[in-house]
Amino acid sequence: MAKKKTTERREWTATDIHKLKGLAKKKAGVDKIARVLKRTVAATAVKASNLGVSLDTRG
Repeated sequence: MAKKKTTERREWTATDIHKLKGLAKKKAGVDKIARVLKRTVAATAVKASNLGVSLDTRG
């Protein structure tokens, strides 16, 4: 039987949050923000929601 891959959670640093807010303000989109932060789209969306940051890309 194959070994199950375990995921290691990384804490959100102040720098990560600052980048998230800055990119969201520029309306970068959740896909790009997640790639820059090296996190999943879901983790990025949840954190933005918890911070009250909108990831809406509409002008």
